[in-house]
Amino acid sequence: MKRILMFLTIIASLLAMSCSSLAGNQPETINKEVQISGKISSIDKYGNITLTITTKELLDMGFSYGDEVLILADNGYMTNAKISTDYSLEKGLAIIKTGLDKQPVSASINYGNIAEEGSLALGEGIKFSLINSSSFKTTTKSNA
Repeated sequence: MKRILMFLTIIASLLAMSCSSLAGNQPETINKEVQISGKISSIDKYGNITLTITTKELLDMGFSYGDEVLILADNGYMTNAKISTDYSLEKGLAIIKTGLDKQPVSASINYGNIAEEGSLALGEGIKFSLINSSSFKTTTKSNA
């Protein structure tokens, strides 16, 4: 009986660990001092969203290439993403793609559809919050 109880405890622990790692949408620590807000200005046929936030504004707020960022929509949808200039992430991972300074940033899922997955619509508010970075800057801004 003790062996069965110990076995069930181990299974329950493993399930709890796998569920928390699969969640992915619940970051452990959010840097509330490095955030920026904007709105969805367009959605392309692949479900990529373009925002009212420019690359320069994003970088000036303290975000850096390679940072892990929480994307939070007004409708409650959230996902983690990496900031990059290209789509060199694994299939299915979210990315915040940048361009030249004055170009707006976009958010997408590599080989996925972020607009569909998040039930996102034009004009919807989106907030980026820093999760993990090697840089730190204390600023908050809204482009709504």
